[in-house]
Amino acid sequence: PSYENFLIWCKNVMGIQSKLTIETFEYLDYFQAHSYNVFDYGDDFCDDDTDDDYLPPEDFSKLSIRGLAAAEAINVGDVVISIPINAMVSVGTTIDHDPVLSRLLGPKVRERNGWDDDSYYEMAILTVAILYHRNLGVSSPLSQYIAIPT
Repeated sequence: PSYENFLIWCKNVMGIQSKLTIETFEYLDYFQAHSYNVFDYGDDFCDDDTDDDYLPPEDFSKLSIRGLAAAEAINVGDVVISIPINAMVSVGTTIDHDPVLSRLLGPKVRERNGWDDDSYYEMAILTVAILYHRNLGVSSPLSQYIAIPT
């Protein structure tokens, strides 16, 4: 799936406004240098007398990572991202307003089962909701939001 298309969908369907884009970056694997020192030199990797036990940055492998980048100039005071409350995946927006999920996991069901402490049960309840929407496939209004890139 195209991340550009996803961001367009976020804007058009969910009302999310953003000065950000999703990019893939090459990143030096600094952890590799740490692993090199620990595993190859044991406790002696902190030897202050020599730098011979450090892997030089030019020998680091590169990782491809995905992250956010500015899509346009951002000035002090600019709103970088605006997410309407109804675009948030929460118990209130994802479960309580869904005709099927509200019958299965809505406020009355949560209260009856002792799940009314949202801070404790929220993750489990939202996991069920996301799995339900994944099962609906493209017929889910969240299909683009929860699609797993391959």
